[in-house]
Amino acid sequence: MAFRPSELSRITKKETINTLRIINDGVHPGSFNMAADEALLVELMKNPVSPTLRFYQWEKPTLSLGYFQKINEVNIERIEAKGYDIVRRPTGGRAVLHWEEVTFCLVIPAFKRGLWEIFKSIHEALESGLNMIGISARVLPVEKYGRGIRNRTSACFASPSRYELMLNGKKIAGTAQKKVGDYMLAHGSIPIRPKFKYLFEILNFQNDEEREIAYKNAVAKMTSLYGETGLDYLFEDICNALISGFEKSWGCNVYEDNFTSSEIKLIANLEEEKYNNPGWLFRY
Repeated sequence: MAFRPSELSRITKKETINTLRIINDGVHPGSFNMAADEALLVELMKNPVSPTLRFYQWEKPTLSLGYFQKINEVNIERIEAKGYDIVRRPTGGRAVLHWEEVTFCLVIPAFKRGLWEIFKSIHEALESGLNMIGISARVLPVEKYGRGIRNRTSACFASPSRYELMLNGKKIAGTAQKKVGDYMLAHGSIPIRPKFKYLFEILNFQNDEEREIAYKNAVAKMTSLYGETGLDYLFEDICNALISGFEKSWGCNVYEDNFTSSEIKLIANLEEEKYNNPGWLFRY
């Protein structure tokens, strides 16, 4: 992605999000979760209502691929043998194994902001929320991070970017975005327990030595809440903290809500026609 300084221009006070709708709808299959997130974006674009922050969990350990990620980067036979689910996200990025984590989706108007400024503002809100419960996460600014730091792993958490959310020098949140017109869908996950070893078991490598090297390099850069604090955090406690973080960082009001009838109908259609369709999963 090309980086343009103009993307970091600040929006005016009038172009802020005043109200954030919260949906926390529990445990679902991967196909439902992806359909629900896309439906929220579509409905926001059609009928501008409150931007939405959705928290959810997964029916079973689920590997999600980025929109453009090649299916041959992962081992389908191993995924099936382990009883995991697999889905393709509508957002970009790389593979994430969703398991014992806090997963969220955020759909918002972009207010003509670039991806990097939105990315930074989301991570600042996450930072604020985690700090409230004693987790000293920090957003790493672009000046300290610099350009050109990339690696070739298929794992999302092992692929750093600008304005990462760091805990004790390691990446603690993985996020991916999709921008349609002046609207944004952002996916994010914060691992509660470390499951990175299981992720690398289902990624394709030329041999086990290459797999082990990639795994060791990755775990030096990414972490979980338990891995850094030794504490078992509850899903709901993290969600509540992050909600408070968005309230404080964005200066917005929040309210709890459920899916609308039109969203429910669209979710069912998207799940059946797209996210349960092998043509979508195997498109790349």
